[in-house]
Amino acid sequence: MENHERRARDEAKEAVQKIRLEAELLRSAIAETRERIEESRQLLARASPVKCPLAEAH
Repeated sequence: MENHERRARDEAKEAVQKIRLEAELLRSAIAETRERIEESRQLLARASPVKCPLAEAH
């Protein structure tokens, strides 16, 4: 029974380690996405306004 419990503990530790790694990857991806969003906002703020042809048709 000890061997079974040890194996179960090892598997649980491995699962937790994988989850932590995935969480770190997600945090990194979220941070990169936020940076890109901010860069896009800055570009849009600097860009000259463009008239929308569809808006003029109404």
